[in-house]
Amino acid sequence: MNHKYVRLCGVTAMLLAPPVFAQTNIVLDDADSGRIFEGIGAISQGGTSRNFVDYPAKQKSEILDYMFKPKIGASLQHFKVEALCGMALCAARLAAEPVTPSPYEGVWDTPSADYNGTMPLGNGEIALNAWIEPSGDLRFYIAWTDCWNDNGRLVKVGAVRIKVGDDPTERITKFRQILTVKDGTLSARYGKGDAQVELRLWVDANRPLICVEVQTAKPPNKHPLRIGMDQSGGNQFRGTFGRLGVYSAALNQADVKALAASVPDAKAPEHPARIFSAVPDCPKSLPDLDQRVFVGALTIEARIKPSAGGPMRIADKVTPGGVDGFLFDTLTGLDMRLILGDKTWSKEAVYTTGVWQHTAFTLARDGRVTVYINGKRVVFGISKQDKKMAQDDPFVLSRAYVLQRYMSACVGPESRAKDVVNMLGN
Repeated sequence: MNHKYVRLCGVTAMLLAPPVFAQTNIVLDDADSGRIFEGIGAISQGGTSRNFVDYPAKQKSEILDYMFKPKIGASLQHFKVEALCGMALCAARLAAEPVTPSPYEGVWDTPSADYNGTMPLGNGEIALNAWIEPSGDLRFYIAWTDCWNDNGRLVKVGAVRIKVGDDPTERITKFRQILTVKDGTLSARYGKGDAQVELRLWVDANRPLICVEVQTAKPPNKHPLRIGMDQSGGNQFRGTFGRLGVYSAALNQADVKALAASVPDAKAPEHPARIFSAVPDCPKSLPDLDQRVFVGALTIEARIKPSAGGPMRIADKVTPGGVDGFLFDTLTGLDMRLILGDKTWSKEAVYTTGVWQHTAFTLARDGRVTVYINGKRVVFGISKQDKKMAQDDPFVLSRAYVLQRYMSACVGPESRAKDVVNMLGN
């Protein structure tokens, strides 16, 4: 008889050649109101189940095939692990279920009303029950292996809610949440357009640290839109403002070019997405846009005539030092800078003192950003700081060392790596 041993989660299972069993008849009756057959399953205490994530990919795939793949090994539809933290990790795999993105990963296509729809995460010391509510908020309970009550049961030590945005109505559409067993990560994407949210949650494998990443197309806030100054009244614009326009859409290049060609105080053409268009008395907070939460695509265009260089705000709607809004201004000299969330674009010496110029930026619903100066798209190159760093000896030496080590790893033997280095050096 052929034997094969597979070590799974600290438990040794012996797979034998199929024995001969006595025939058993099972009657399936759709009209019967009794229990429903949902497949064959197994239960494990799983004391060392977390070790499974460290197995090599090939062996891990073979073990999962032995457990779940039809007509190979156990051919299970359900497998339940009672983890040490007291949480239950349940995995279900039905033969007719589509393999997306992997037959061994949990996929949710709707948010969860409460903790009954949680996904389990942890590192053997910290454990989480995590779910996303219909509002789009992320919630999770925290458990700790050393926290026991007087009845000898593990208890939750805390509950966390991370609120995502102020308008959840669009975020319950196109929902997809995945539990990736390879790295113990909950990943989710939901919402559409600029209301789309991408989220990741995991527990660090080596430290008592819970990690959350949340990214939106354009983070909203309730600050007023300030023109010609920052949120504290500083960095005031030195010069003259002409017309300034705010639109809840990403204007195309032709529209921006037409606005750039008009005189500084000309009235802008009618546009269904126009929110504001006038010559503001700067610096000021636009009263009609006070406390407005921008949740759609966006365009801001302005005619400006700077009288001096230096840091000056054109439009500001962001928490100072934060990443929850947008900022359009000039830097040292007459450089242009745009900040949207945690992303920054800049261009050196694009403005001129004493001359009327047109400046604008657009943010599309798919996240694409375009900046215009006098109706022409700005092409972003290498900044002065990056150029200076590229000529810095420690930077050049460090980069060369890293590239040499990288090539050594890719090529293999040291002699071949040296040949590649010499070739590139020549």
